[in-house]
Amino acid sequence: MIALVARTLGLLMLCAVAAPAFGLQVTLNPVAFNTMYEDNPTRASGQSTSLFLGPIASGSPRRILLRFDPASLPPTAVITSVRLRLSINRAASGSDVTDTIAGHRLLASWGQGTAVGPGGGNGTQASPGDATWLARFHNSPPTTPSTLWAQPGGDFNATPSYLAAMGIASGTRTLASTPAMVADVQSWRTNPAGNHGWIVIAPEGPDFSQKSLRVDGVSLIVEYE
Repeated sequence: MIALVARTLGLLMLCAVAAPAFGLQVTLNPVAFNTMYEDNPTRASGQSTSLFLGPIASGSPRRILLRFDPASLPPTAVITSVRLRLSINRAASGSDVTDTIAGHRLLASWGQGTAVGPGGGNGTQASPGDATWLARFHNSPPTTPSTLWAQPGGDFNATPSYLAAMGIASGTRTLASTPAMVADVQSWRTNPAGNHGWIVIAPEGPDFSQKSLRVDGVSLIVEYE
């Protein structure tokens, strides 16, 4: 009997040692966001409750800027997974099940001002500090010229950090982690000055496939060890 108990305890201890450790997780909300409007290059919507992505009926695209701050992660954290969660509340009539989005790492800083665009997705006149299609910081301070992007529409890494299908239905999408997403967030944690976030771009063409996303439905799920 004593031998049986000893063997049982030994097996339990072995299982405890061999069991994989579960990673930790934190959910980050964006610390900055904005929508850029190609056909209205001095408009923004830095304080709106929605973000707009893709082309409107005229074919003019909208692009989204997002930035997250991973400073809450422990200094020794090793990031193992990064998933982006987005909530679509409207999809235009030209949307298709094959519609995808691409997230590119931004190469320059940008701003979020006080502009509140209307619900229709056309934005409003940018306030000082807002990012627009032309400017990283619109008239900031108000009496000074804008700080422009090197390229209209944003300065970003040509290779996307993630590609994902968005489809045509409203609802929440959670984008699968990629090695590039993990590398981006890890670099933002170790080098906060280089954290400019991502620009999110949808297919841009003649199809009316604009999507409206809820700001309060955007989050970044980071797993680490």
